[in-house]
Amino acid sequence: MPEIKAPAINIGKALTQHQKIVATMCLEHTKEWWLPQDFMQPGEFFVGYEASARLSELQSDNPTMFDSARAGKYMKRRIRFEDGKEWYPNVSKELQLMVKRYYKGNE
Repeated sequence: MPEIKAPAINIGKALTQHQKIVATMCLEHTKEWWLPQDFMQPGEFFVGYEASARLSELQSDNPTMFDSARAGKYMKRRIRFEDGKEWYPNVSKELQLMVKRYYKGNE
């Protein structure tokens, strides 16, 4: 009898757009500032044209987690990794999971 294997789970598809943004920022934690177009490139954590709105929502929902500054007609944003002990307990479990899984800054 042939062995039947379940299809591989693509973790990138199961994540929300907010989780994809935080995962990307954690994976590339040495990049200080992020623009919406950084999340419009094809890749594992593709967000697309809605990236600007999702970044704005993330900061609005988690004001202590993010810094922002104007960059021309866009807002650039960054995660305040240096203050993680302050904001981490206050963000959603979904975002905590992304930080726990993808942030390797202290290693």
